[in-house]
Amino acid sequence: MKIRIGVVMDPIGSINIKKDSTFAMLLTAQARGNLAAGGRGEGVPLSERDRWIAGDLMNAIQGKLQQ
Repeated sequence: MKIRIGVVMDPIGSINIKKDSTFAMLLTAQARGNLAAGGRGEGVPLSERDRWIAGDLMNAIQGKLQQ
């Protein structure tokens, strides 16, 4: 079963694939497969990029909570 999703993001020509978090999430979703469609979960170590994105999100969330 194929699942199609829509994503709202910047115009494709302006995406910096080294910094765009939406692009990174889409690549990760594609690589990991879809559990509901019969994919299998697999634990993998976080990359330095994963840690950078998580740290950036943590700072953004903490900033919102302190407002």
